[in-house]
This record gives sequence, C-alpha cells and structure tokens, in this order.
Amino acid sequence: MPNPPTISLLVDISQIQQMLEAQHRINGITSAILDAEENILVAIGWQDICTRFHRVHPDSSVRCRESDAYISGIQVLSPADRYRMVYAN
Repeated sequence: MPNPPTISLLVDISQIQQMLEAQHRINGITSAILDAEENILVAIGWQDICTRFHRVHPDSSVRCRESDAYISGIQVLSPADRYRMVYAN
C-alpha cells in the first residue's frame, strides 16, 4: 500500500508561514506546524531559548517532543475552557 501524502505535498507551507507571520504581527500568538514525524515545518514567534537550546540539547529536546505529542493529542477545547500550556522545559 502506498504511503499517504505528507502535509508538505497537500498545502503550500510558504503560504501557511506567511499567514502565521501576519497573525503573529497582529496578535502575538506563537504558532508551529509539525508533520507526522514531528519535523518542524513552520515556527513563528518562538523564543531563542527554545530554538537555540531546548530543541538542540538532547535532554531538553526529549521534553520538547513530549510537549509536542501532548499538544497534538488535544482534539477539542470548549470555548468555556480556560487553557494554558505549560511546557516541560
């Protein structure tokens, strides 16, 4: 059976990046899109401590991936829910 298409084949990642950059300029919301293999395709508004240390240091990178997996497992949050993400690092 052939492999399913990747997100990069289905959408124009550069267009998604431009939209998320515009959103970040307007409202300051940090965003990221990862593929099914947890490769970062787009990361907007991330702090240097995340990109230059946590994501590259082997021990903290494991915790980053655990946080990514937790976030990807969240399906729906009701509008009444108060939500705050706390990262392992």
